[in-house]
Amino acid sequence: MTGARAHVAIAVAALLGALALGARAPAGETASGDAEPLRLRLLCVHDPTEQSEPWQGPIHEVLEAPAAHLGLRLEHLVLGGPLPGPEAMARYRGIVTWFADDSMPGAERYLRWLIAQLEHGRRALVIGPLGAGRDSRTGQEVDPALLAEAWAALGFERQPAWTDNPWLIRIRDARRPTIGWERALEGELRWFDGLAVRAPDAEVWLRLVRRDRPELACDAVAITAHGAYVAPTCAVWTDPAPPHGNQWRIDPWALLEASFRLEGLPRPDPTTCNGCRIAYAQIDGDGFDNRTLDPPHERAAARILERVLRPFAFPTTVGLITAPLDPASPHFAGADSVALARAILALPNVEPASHSHTHPFDWRTGRAAYAPEGTPFDPVAEVERSVRVLETRLCPPGRHVRAILWSGEANPPERAIAAASRLGLVNVGAGLTRIDAARRSRTWLRPLSRQVGAHWQVLDASANEIAFTDGWKRNFGGLRHVLETWRRTDLPRRTHPIALYYHFYSGEHPAGLASLEILSRWLAEHRDTLHPVWVSEYARTVEGFVHTRLERLADGGWRVLDRGALQTIRFDAPGRPVDLARSRGVLGFARERDTLYVHLDPAVAVAEIRFAPAVRPRPHIERATIAVRALERPREGAVAFEALAAPWGRVTLAGCAGTALYRVRVREGGRTIEDRALSTDRRGRLSLALRSPQRAWRAVSIEPARTGGPPR
Repeated sequence: MTGARAHVAIAVAALLGALALGARAPAGETASGDAEPLRLRLLCVHDPTEQSEPWQGPIHEVLEAPAAHLGLRLEHLVLGGPLPGPEAMARYRGIVTWFADDSMPGAERYLRWLIAQLEHGRRALVIGPLGAGRDSRTGQEVDPALLAEAWAALGFERQPAWTDNPWLIRIRDARRPTIGWERALEGELRWFDGLAVRAPDAEVWLRLVRRDRPELACDAVAITAHGAYVAPTCAVWTDPAPPHGNQWRIDPWALLEASFRLEGLPRPDPTTCNGCRIAYAQIDGDGFDNRTLDPPHERAAARILERVLRPFAFPTTVGLITAPLDPASPHFAGADSVALARAILALPNVEPASHSHTHPFDWRTGRAAYAPEGTPFDPVAEVERSVRVLETRLCPPGRHVRAILWSGEANPPERAIAAASRLGLVNVGAGLTRIDAARRSRTWLRPLSRQVGAHWQVLDASANEIAFTDGWKRNFGGLRHVLETWRRTDLPRRTHPIALYYHFYSGEHPAGLASLEILSRWLAEHRDTLHPVWVSEYARTVEGFVHTRLERLADGGWRVLDRGALQTIRFDAPGRPVDLARSRGVLGFARERDTLYVHLDPAVAVAEIRFAPAVRPRPHIERATIAVRALERPREGAVAFEALAAPWGRVTLAGCAGTALYRVRVREGGRTIEDRALSTDRRGRLSLALRSPQRAWRAVSIEPARTGGPPR
C-alpha cells in the first residue's frame, strides 16, 4: 500500500470506527418538540478495491453535483472497517451505491447491514450491481438466499434470465425523456439480469424483454417503496476514446428526487445570495514573473494589475506562491517582484491568499516546483510557512490571509486541510466544471466540495485557462469560452456560481489578456444581477451548505439551523407565498422562473420560513448584489437594515406601495451621507445604489415619505 493510500485508509477507518460505535450526530440533530428534523444527508458506500479515494468513483464525479443542487449532502464510507450502527445512521435519509462489479470485502456482513437499513425505513439507490455476490477477500460466493433477501428488501425478485448480448435485449416500455436523457439506450444495452419489481405500486421507468424469450422481463430502472434500482449500463454511457467523456442515459435529477422523495422540500443553495447569483474571481500565482510577449519583457503579473485588477475592480482572490517572494528562500526572485506583489495585495478589491510556498504538484508525494532535491516534504509546514511569509512580508497592515488555493493536483492530505483550518483558512482547489459545445453532457458538472477524511475541501466552480488552451500550449485566448459554462450552469438550473479562474501567466500573451478583459467586461455589464464575493466568502457558504440542518415546523414552515455563511434556501415550484410577518430571520425573497429563493438574515442564527395561503405585501429585500443584515420593520411599511456598500452595490426592495415616494436615509460611521426621496415603480419595487470604492457597512432606513415635501 502506498503512503498516500495508507493515510487515507487510516483516516477513513477512524471515521468509520466513530460511526460504528454510535458517534453522536451533530449537536441539535434531534429536533425540538415543535419540529421534525429533515434529513438531507446520503451515505455513499464505496468498495476500496475499486477506488482508493471516494472522489475517484462515479458517485462523486457525476452524481454529487445534481444531488447538491437538490439540497442533498453526500458523505462517503469506504468498506473495510466497522459499519455504522443505528444511532449513526439516524442522520441519513438514505444510502447510495454504484459498484463496478459484484464482489467486495465482507460481502455477507455488508448485505445483512443493508437489509437492516431497508427494514428500518431507510431508502437506497442502487446503481449497477448490488456489489456483494462474492467476498473478494475469501473468494467465496454469497449464499443466494441472502442475495434474494437483500433484493426483496429493496422491492425486487430475480428469475434466471441473464444475458449481456445486446442483440437479445429489447426495450418494452421506457419513461421518456427521463430515460434516454442525453444518450439513447437502443442497441447499447448489455445487461439483462431478470430482476422484476414485486410491489404493484412500484414505478417501472425502463422495462426490458429478451427477444429469444419474450416471456421474460427485466425492470432495469424502477422506483419502489424502499428506494430505486438502475441496472448496469442504464445510468451513464462512457466513451471508450479519450477524453473518455460520459453521457447520462437517465435524468439524474428525476432519479434522485424519486428515489429519496424530495419533491417540494427546501434546498439549501450555495450558488445564490440575496436573489443574485454568486460570482467570484481567483488568480493562482503561477507565472507571476513570466515575461510578456507584447510589449516584451514586462512581468505578466504587472499586465494583470494594469489591464484587469485596477480598471475593473472586481473582487478577486489572489493566491501567491511565496518561495520566490521570500528573501530567505533560495528561489527568491528579487525586490521588484516583492514590490509588485505588495501593490497587488494593497488593492481594495483584492483578497490575499496562499497558493503554497514551493508549489507542490502532488501534495501526497511532495513533488514541488521550488523544493530542493531531497528536501523532506511536510504539507503542514508548507501551509504554515506560506501564510507566515504573506502576513509578515507582503500583506498591507490589517489584511489577513483567509484562504489557501491548493496548487498542482490540488490533492491535499487530511492533515494539510486540518492545518489550514487551524489557521482560520478555507481550502479550495480541484473541481473545474466545464460544460460547453465541446463537453455538452451534464456529467461534466463537478461537485461543489469533496470529503477528505473528517474534513471538506471546497472545489473550484469553473475550469481555468488550462482546460481551454491545451495546458497553455495553444489558443491562448481560449478562456473566453468559459462564458458558455457560466450560461449552462445557470439554465435550465443554477447548479454553480460564476467563477473567473485563471493564472498570472495569462498576462504574458496578448490573447490571454484580451480574454480576461472580455470576461471582466461581461461581469461588469451584469453587475446588477450578480453577487460578487471573495473566494473565502464563497467557500464559507459551501461549508455552510455542508452543515446546514432543517426542521419541519408543525404549520408546514421550516426552521434553518447551523447554516454558517449560507443565506439562501430555495424552493422549486413553490406553492404558498412567504409569510414575512410570521417568519424569523428572513430578509426577503425573489422568484426566478419556477423557483423561489428565500434570503436569510446573517444576523439571525436560527431562521424560520413560514407560509400562508395569502399575505399582505410587506417591504422586503428582493435582490441585493451586496451583503445585507439586521433587517427590522420599525413601523408599518418601513424597513431598516445594514448593507455592505461596494463598487457594485445595489439593493432592490419589493412589497412597497406602487408608484409612491419613500424616504431613504443612509448613514455610515454615524454620519448621514444620503437623505432623499425615491419613487417605487408601479409594481412596488424600489432600487437603491449603495456604492463605495471600498467595502463599508452602512445603515439604511426606508419608509413612506410624508406628504407635504419630502427631502430630495
